[in-house]
Amino acid sequence: MVARYYDKNRSRMNYPSYRRQGYQIGSGTIESAAKQIGLLRMKIAGATWNENGARLVAKARRILSDDWDTLATYRNLPLAV
Repeated sequence: MVARYYDKNRSRMNYPSYRRQGYQIGSGTIESAAKQIGLLRMKIAGATWNENGARLVAKARRILSDDWDTLATYRNLPLAV
């Protein structure tokens, strides 16, 4: 399965060319930003979180930000009501 993915997407993996053009190849920068933003939004005085509660709050924030329908369409999720 992985070999098939690489074979099918080989033309998109010209990493040396992308690096020469100044593109970020690794995901570390984005992962770090996502973690920092997520932590900032979840760190509320007196709050404690479990995984389910954190997911619900993240979903609520996305719905309230008016971006849920765009994200849901992209990810094939139920649209907000």
